[in-house]
Amino acid sequence: MWKHAGWCNLGDLGDRPVGNEPVYHQLIERFGTLTGVPVLLNTSFNVKGEVIVDTPQQAIATFLNSGLDSLVMGRAVVDKIPAHESPQSAGAREP
Repeated sequence: MWKHAGWCNLGDLGDRPVGNEPVYHQLIERFGTLTGVPVLLNTSFNVKGEVIVDTPQQAIATFLNSGLDSLVMGRAVVDKIPAHESPQSAGAREP
């Protein structure tokens, strides 16, 4: 939680998928397994001075022009390739 924000809205998924979004639930479970922190921050997707992302094309453009490492869209995960890695070690993958 950002201390200067003054508020936080937490949603507890428990052990059940959210509505018709079992992939989202699996993503949170997998993230928790990998990091020990079963929490994802869901916020508006935009960078300062830009409108909130509304299309896959906008999402990709924002991702490429941001400091984000990975982008999840549907069942695809796209990772940026750090300059010191080969293309074979990064790229699109399944969540």
